[in-house]
Amino acid sequence: MSTKCANYIPIAIGIIGLLQIQHRYYAALEFKILFLSLTKLNFMNSINIQTEKLNIIEWLVKLQDQTIIEKIKFLIKNPKISTDWWDTISESEKMSIDQGLADIENRKVTAHAKVRKNYEKWL
Repeated sequence: MSTKCANYIPIAIGIIGLLQIQHRYYAALEFKILFLSLTKLNFMNSINIQTEKLNIIEWLVKLQDQTIIEKIKFLIKNPKISTDWWDTISESEKMSIDQGLADIENRKVTAHAKVRKNYEKWL
């Protein structure tokens, strides 16, 4: 190996070392940016949840429907009870569903496109 080439080896090693340090620095910087982004995202999600809770509280304050209030009270008292939704709806709701199913069986239906056309000015 020539003396000239031998003189460049320490320089090349130094440059490689600097590049490795720079790579580690940027990797650490990317990690910090990712961590800060996730922290901000968690904070924003927390704010969104708090906002949703306040919106629900505001809605509850204005609520006048006793049936809904009773259902909410049931949910509060029984948070882990998993029941069939059919058992939780009113008799009038059940009758309405049964009537709809009977209409389907008797082919008393209207195509979705026709309904949309009839009501498009309100949609």
